Amino acid sequence: MRLFGSGRAIGAAVFFALSIVALTGRSSAAERLALPVIEVSGEGRIEVPADLALLDFAVVTRAGSAEAAAQENSARMERLAASLRKSLGSDGTLRTGAYSVRPLYAASRDQETPQITGYEAANSMQVTMKAINRVGPTIDAAIAAGANRVQRLAFTLSDDREPRRRALASAALEAREKAHTLADALGVQLTAVRSVVEQDLGGARPLERQVSFQAQPAAVTPVEAGLVEVRARVVLTMELTNTTPPATR
Repeated sequence: MRLFGSGRAIGAAVFFALSIVALTGRSSAAERLALPVIEVSGEGRIEVPADLALLDFAVVTRAGSAEAAAQENSARMERLAASLRKSLGSDGTLRTGAYSVRPLYAASRDQETPQITGYEAANSMQVTMKAINRVGPTIDAAIAAGANRVQRLAFTLSDDREPRRRALASAALEAREKAHTLADALGVQLTAVRSVVEQDLGGARPLERQVSFQAQPAAVTPVEAGLVEVRARVVLTMELTNTTPPATR
């Protein structure tokens, strides 16, 4: 009597056994994916005091020639830069923004060719500063030094990582509470978390402030920074227990 089968028979048996295991694993994964789920979203908002100011100053000059407009603009920009460096010290940074020279035209009548009446030179300087309490005096110093436009005043955060984490945690908690509320209302039970996805909402949104130019500024221009909002959003998918009653025999 032969106690052992041929090598081919043994290999076939092993292949059959492995096939059963693989099919069982696939079946379990398919069954899990077939479980009913609840998908909800949650949003978290954190407000923190601004600690960084962003300002754009511009010098606009006009003259009969492009060269004269550019020369006058350059001289005033040098005075502006020197004044800002003195006001900011080591607390802020300066960066040159846009620069342009363009002709100015007289209003044309009918189909007449527009006539050039002069030239305008415009140059801007971007300021980033951490001393929020010095924003007002910095604006006053810039105007006194020759800036005739304050194009931007905004407040933001130098580092939004910590408030972003807090907003993300708040968003996750809100999503979980929504899922439990829905489950309770439907009379089902939540089991496992299927997935959690963070939706990128960008960084902290700068607070833009309106600034009106004053030829004769007050002693100190009052400026209040306010609170910067950091937001986060997540989408949570949770599995439910199979509520279908077992089949009776």
